[in-house]
Amino acid sequence: MKAQFAGRARAFSLIELMVTVAVLGILAVVAISGVRQYMFRAKTAEATNSVTQIGKLASASYFRDKMSGAYLTPGGSSGITQSLCLSAANNVPAAVPSAAKYVSGPTDWRTGDSFTGWTCLKFEMLGPQYYQYGYSADASGTSGFTATAIGDLAGSGNQVSYTYEGRVVSGAIILAPQVLESQVGGGGCSTVAGSRGSWGAIALAALALIATRRRLRAA
Repeated sequence: MKAQFAGRARAFSLIELMVTVAVLGILAVVAISGVRQYMFRAKTAEATNSVTQIGKLASASYFRDKMSGAYLTPGGSSGITQSLCLSAANNVPAAVPSAAKYVSGPTDWRTGDSFTGWTCLKFEMLGPQYYQYGYSADASGTSGFTATAIGDLAGSGNQVSYTYEGRVVSGAIILAPQVLESQVGGGGCSTVAGSRGSWGAIALAALALIATRRRLRAA
């Protein structure tokens, strides 16, 4: 009888089995959410890296000597100016990709001239892209610039914008300390990532409670 009782004490009760199944379900949801967040962040790296690169090229363009391309007669001179590349006339692509990748061509980026747009910046994407890119500066190119990337990775209509800015201050370019991320199409940011740690802690606490209960029963 004593051996049989000890054997029953070591068995799982129905409640313990139900709690264990629930905990495993929670852990699975947490793991899937983590993978999704990792994949999302990997895709957003394209936007942050690209707008940062556009910012660096815009900064470099300010210090390039700019002058008229007109012919000069011997003894003539041409004034040299410093300014940012002026605004790009087109975004690439024209529409924001929605749960898709866009493959740009040379004609998308080779717009403008040595003073304006993508040609002035010498920027282009060589591979498929998740985001629409834009570049704007003030009319004279002496105040500042803004580089943007807008995407809709989930195809939900909730677009996310990544913005990188620079300002001309006393003849120097001051770049923003980081890329600004913001919602364009409403809907707010997801709270799944923020709650993932809480659900994981609850699941682990439940498993610890079951283990403690079994040790007490065994004793």
